[in-house]
This record gives sequence, structure tokens and C-alpha cells, in this order.
Amino acid sequence: MGESESSGEWDIVLEELHQRRVVSRSMGGEERLAKHHAAGKLDARARIDHLLDPGSFQELGTLVGGEEAPADAIVMGSGRIDGRPVMVAAEDFTVKAGTISQAANSKRYRVAEIAVADRVPLVMMLEGAGFRADGRTHSRTPTDLLAQARCSGRVPLVTAVLGASAGHGALVAPMSDFSVMSGHASVFSAGPPVVFESLVEAIT
Repeated sequence: MGESESSGEWDIVLEELHQRRVVSRSMGGEERLAKHHAAGKLDARARIDHLLDPGSFQELGTLVGGEEAPADAIVMGSGRIDGRPVMVAAEDFTVKAGTISQAANSKRYRVAEIAVADRVPLVMMLEGAGFRADGRTHSRTPTDLLAQARCSGRVPLVTAVLGASAGHGALVAPMSDFSVMSGHASVFSAGPPVVFESLVEAIT
């Protein structure tokens, strides 16, 4: 294989990687983003950009979820606030209502794990419907709540509830050192989809 052939193969791989990143960064698509913005709310990526120093965000897990669930409904990574390092995660309500699957749980676990290992604050921005009630079964994995609990007494854990936050996702708020809620915020245990998936009972 010649050098030009090898270079051509890499070009294909790099272009595919670029396209996958474009899909991930498009979040829930133009229609869902427009609906979110029309409600007077920033989307997950805009929230992170608004919080962090310009150009400091380094995303982790960008390609998790693929086309079906870009970034698997949570954007996370490292950045700086006034020059100081932090870890940050923002639930993306435009993707599957910000619900948590096995992959999203792993991302949430990892961001807290890094915060403790690097001794930096963790900022969680919540707006999600909790457990993803899609009928899929997932193998047992350590829940992200264990990693978030390990932040206690080691690193500051700050939560901003910026919309409806339910179930699993909402549990980080009462564990935090400091929590704030916007005018759009609410916290509750579970919604109709989770109840139906668990009990086959339709509720409002």
C-alpha cells in the first residue's frame, strides 16, 4: 500500500469522525432546540458556554449515543471558571428529554470520578426526566450517585436545576453542597413514562 492510499484511508476515517461530531453537537435537532429556546431556556451546550471561561471547555464522551441519542443526552467535560479548573455536566433535554441510560450513567459517574481524583469542583446542570424508560435492560453498572456521594468532604458539588428534573437525575440536588433553582425548575421522583414502564399503569 502506497503512502497516498494510506493517506486516503485516513481522510475517510477523519471525515467520518468529523460527521459524527457534527451530529453529536446538533443535539436534538433544530426543531427541538427552537422549542427549548422559545421557552426562554438555554440549551445544554449554551449553558456550559455561559458558565465557563471562553474556549476553556474540553468535552468528554462527545460520540456516546450516536445518531439515536447525541452525546446520550448529557454534555460533560472540563473547563475553567475565572481561571480555576472545574468539571461540568449538563443534561440535554432536547435529546430524549435528558433521560439517563447506561451510557449516560457512565458519563455522569466518570465526571464525578475525575472531579474527586483531580480535586476540582463539580458543577451539575439538571433538566431531565430521569431513568430512560425505553424497555431496554442494562447490565448492572455502578450508579453515578455513588461517585457523586464520594465528592462529599473532598470537592465542592454544585447543582443548578434549570428545568424539570425527575427521578435518578434529580437525586444529585439534595446531595450537593450548594443547589440553586431557576424559575423554570422543578424536582420530583418520577413521571408517567417511568410509572407505566414499571407498573404498566397510565397516570397523568
